Amino acid sequence: MYKILIVASLIFLQSCSQFTIRDRAIASRQSNRNCLSWASEFSLEYLTHPQSNQFKNAQDFIYFQDTLVKFKVDEPRLLELGADPDHNNYISMKSIQEAESVLIAERRELIPGPIIRGPAEIDFYDDLGRPWDVKTPISPTEYEAWEFDISQVSNSIVHQLEATHENFETQIVEPVRILVDLRNTNSKHRLKVNAWIYGNLEPEEIARIRIIQ
Repeated sequence: MYKILIVASLIFLQSCSQFTIRDRAIASRQSNRNCLSWASEFSLEYLTHPQSNQFKNAQDFIYFQDTLVKFKVDEPRLLELGADPDHNNYISMKSIQEAESVLIAERRELIPGPIIRGPAEIDFYDDLGRPWDVKTPISPTEYEAWEFDISQVSNSIVHQLEATHENFETQIVEPVRILVDLRNTNSKHRLKVNAWIYGNLEPEEIARIRIIQ
């Protein structure tokens, strides 16, 4: 048992060393607890968690636990929203971030809830059974060499606007709606995305989009 805990702690320490490197969203909400605290606090909990096999690594589990606290959400609901059918129902930082987006949209009444996870190829359904896809564009940090590409964001939105999917309640095929979460973009890039949406899309398309600024 002690050997298992030691190995688990080492895994967590390695995850912590990559924590701010691999995911810029985590860096923006870095906890005051250091990696040693995380290793000792979460190793046993991670190993004994009944859904631990749904997490690809300890880093995803830490992010999951952090989200539970930050969003004050029940664990069963976050497990359900965070499970990604496109990836064998694994829970990753990306899928948890999508869950965060819909929780914010639901609480701000941008989308009628309760929202539920969709099957493969669609992210979520709202309370009316309508299909939603989540877009989470990001801005590079000052330490990253890549540049924000508005065409990449716009192409992704247009592609999804052209998609259709069955309504969960009526089973009638309808256009997919889009939630665009801009929390992880800077003010300059946020303005670019808003300007493109309201300057290039038709009113019917804009009506199918909700934006978290």
